[in-house]
Parts: sequence; C-alpha cells; structure tokens
Amino acid sequence: MAPGRHPCRANRGARDWPLWGDGGTSASDEAEQLERGTVAQTPELACLFSVTRMKPERRPLVAMAKGLSWIWLDDGGLKLDFFLEPGQYATTVLGDIFELEDMSLSQHNKQHG
Repeated sequence: MAPGRHPCRANRGARDWPLWGDGGTSASDEAEQLERGTVAQTPELACLFSVTRMKPERRPLVAMAKGLSWIWLDDGGLKLDFFLEPGQYATTVLGDIFELEDMSLSQHNKQHG
C-alpha cells in the first residue's frame, strides 16, 4: 500500500470486507497485503484473532434488506418484514432506519443504579 493511503480508500471498489480469522485473510494479491498490513498495526488484535480458531471469511460492506415490506398496526406499531443474507444483522438495518435504544441497559441501570 502506498504511504499515506488509507485502507478504506485503497479498497474503495470492494464489495466486501474481511472477518479476520485463524490464519489471517482469504484475500490475495493487493487486498491480502492491505489486510495483513492493517492487522499488523495492532499486534494484540492479531494475537486475539489467532486464538479464536475461527476461519477467515468475508462479509458484504452493505446490508441489503430484501423483500422489505411494512404495515402500520391498529395499536400504532409498525410491522416490518425483510430478509438478510447470512452474516448481516437486522439490528444494523433497523439502526440505520430508526433511533434505537438498548432497553437492556436501562433495565440494568434500574436494578443497579
């Protein structure tokens, strides 16, 4: 990677990004050099990744909710239906649409506050 070149800009055309695992990355060529160089900047994370025993994978950079439909319920609630590919999370999509609050934290604060 050229000096001063940010990893995200170097990989601007990428449609996916690595989930680092045991053995590093499944990428090759320039992408492999970029990913290994990025992880090498934080040796403690590289060590953590090496002991997780997870295989390296790739995940899309953008979650595309397929078959999105919604309906307003009589009680004023909103029902959403959609499908995500493996490795994508509904909370991420919902967080982009709505302002979410982690209610488990407020429950914890009530119990221990």
